[in-house]
Amino acid sequence: MISSSFLLAKFTPTGAEILEGKDFRKAKEAASVAKVFLAAEIIRLMEEGKVKNSQILIKRSDIEAYGTDVLADIVKNNNVVNLDVLTLIGLMIKYSCNSSASILSKRILPKRRDLDRVAKDIWELKDSKLAAKDGRRLNKFSLGDLLLIFRKIYGKEGKLWNFLKEKLRTSRNIYYLFDQKEIEILGCKSGTKKVGSKYFINDCGVFRYNGEVYFMGAMVSDRSISRAVLGIRKIGEDLLLKLDSGRRL
Repeated sequence: MISSSFLLAKFTPTGAEILEGKDFRKAKEAASVAKVFLAAEIIRLMEEGKVKNSQILIKRSDIEAYGTDVLADIVKNNNVVNLDVLTLIGLMIKYSCNSSASILSKRILPKRRDLDRVAKDIWELKDSKLAAKDGRRLNKFSLGDLLLIFRKIYGKEGKLWNFLKEKLRTSRNIYYLFDQKEIEILGCKSGTKKVGSKYFINDCGVFRYNGEVYFMGAMVSDRSISRAVLGIRKIGEDLLLKLDSGRRL
């Protein structure tokens, strides 16, 4: 049976106004959407002078053997390559590169237990879980927390934050949550992961519509990936219809 959560919110000068939502405080497998938080935390550390845009030596052994991985093509005909931190962030966000995410997690970001504390103490995330009790990596985020992350990113100015926003703006969008109307997408991230017999499909981002800025996100899981994709499209249609008509779903 298909399971879903969704959230539609309007940005305000002091935060965000929830317009519509279902189970948006429940942390779920976020798949590649989690990369938005990883990138934002590195940008925060760079802004504070704790991380430099240094060159990182990448070997073939650093390449992940799953999912989308443009870094594999870059390293393919070389024994090693050197790429800086911002380039890896760009590959991670724009192309959802798993090797870039892995390298940044291992060499730039703190260990997962510490990163989980940062998420709660500095980013003020309430529901998300980045580490299990034994320290294993988790990527469970709620839509409520993703709203907060996007709100903070789009509330920042400066060269580094603008770089991240540009990569989010040009990030490939697979699952069509936003492809229902002529809206100006400011930035989005989608992802999918199979856990056991279920597919977890997520899509979220920020867009401008009728002069206002909104966050929209959905998380859908089902044993059938085609049903999950149809489900997330339907959520997008319904939420955008909400903006048009003002009715409650």
